[in-house]
Amino acid sequence: MIMGYPELPRTELGRRGARRREKPRRHWGKWMALGLLGVVAVWLGATALVTYRNLNRGLPPDSSLPPILEPSSRINVLALGLDAQLDAHGKPIIDWRRAHGRADTVMLVSFDLKAHRVAILSLPRDSRVRIPGRGTDKLNAAHAYGGPALAMRTVQDLTGVPIHYYVRTSFAGVAKVVDLLGGVEFDVPQNMDYEDPVQELYIHLKAGRQLLDGDKAVQLLRFRHYPDGDITRIHVQQQFLQALMDKALSVVTLARLPFLVDDVLACVDTNIPSGKAVSLARLGLGLNASSLQAGTAPGSPRDIGGVSYWILDERGLATSVRQVLYGIGEPVRVEVLNGSAYSGVAAKAADILRKQGFSVVQVGNAEKQAQHTLIQGHGTSASIPDAVAGALAGIVRQPRLQVLGSQEGSVSAAPDKGEADVTVILGADVVPPQDQGTD
Repeated sequence: MIMGYPELPRTELGRRGARRREKPRRHWGKWMALGLLGVVAVWLGATALVTYRNLNRGLPPDSSLPPILEPSSRINVLALGLDAQLDAHGKPIIDWRRAHGRADTVMLVSFDLKAHRVAILSLPRDSRVRIPGRGTDKLNAAHAYGGPALAMRTVQDLTGVPIHYYVRTSFAGVAKVVDLLGGVEFDVPQNMDYEDPVQELYIHLKAGRQLLDGDKAVQLLRFRHYPDGDITRIHVQQQFLQALMDKALSVVTLARLPFLVDDVLACVDTNIPSGKAVSLARLGLGLNASSLQAGTAPGSPRDIGGVSYWILDERGLATSVRQVLYGIGEPVRVEVLNGSAYSGVAAKAADILRKQGFSVVQVGNAEKQAQHTLIQGHGTSASIPDAVAGALAGIVRQPRLQVLGSQEGSVSAAPDKGEADVTVILGADVVPPQDQGTD
């Protein structure tokens, strides 16, 4: 029995009907794999599209995930590369989806479907952050404590960026994807030699341009022994992503797509619904090196209590979010007015915007209540209000966008120092504060 309905009799008619129904699934499988291969360069082949799963899976009882509303033109995905996990007997855990281990790599990936742009903000795994319900710890521990949902919540609280979905893969999955693509040419920056028998990690790579198969690609991605540790490692990963993108979008790879569907989907785990497959596939097919913007959360290393951390520069992180994810170079001045019946939502929206690098110059009440949220640009390009709307996607349903004055160029100079470039009037369609979760 499926979804409360009895099984059909095993008649010839039933079997024929089943065969007919298999074709749409295979068609969707192709779109799903195309969505994966189209944006495989963005995260090591990790954006496969499968059945929607419960966002709260794996959250501890004392934590909750704010409801992220269905995205429109911008989709934010938390990409996680998981460490190999060992069981109680020291043996590798084969079913990595059930092993809530630490995340070896954490990337915030933003797909702008309007501008046909993809941006990646890498977050060092050793970043010292507050994990809801757990206190201060390294960022990579969030997944170990509560799976992808808690990792999403932690990064969302840290950056202010509304995260809609997650995608994760293991190193074995990365190796398989690279092998499916026939390997990736890459210029290894230095000789890499490191062994850790406990992790079954053996890295031996020579410097220079070469064709990396899956095993060698994983060696490259896992090598950490650079003078500045994870920071150079992140840059190498980002360069590898660009090389992987070229290979994933090659004519040869796309021609082999129908034969890769099942293997590709087996390499990743995600809660991206299948309905997003077409949008991501189309965006992926239009990608090139100039379409991909990448950056790293700034900070500095520090030992605290004998533990090595990456201490994030909060102001620099906010600037990186604005510049890398939204492509906005200069600060945007925003005033936030509450036109809803809920108290405190304007202050909440202002805090979210500040975390994402926007300059909030005023918070107050609107002259009258509004039914729908309005985001109004004053002499800005149309992309500025759109970016503000994307930044507030966690608390605002489809807002109305409006641009007054010039619609070309970037933010214009305001006559008065305190004048806003963008006005946000929050309406009755905001998410009530009790449904937004807590910081």
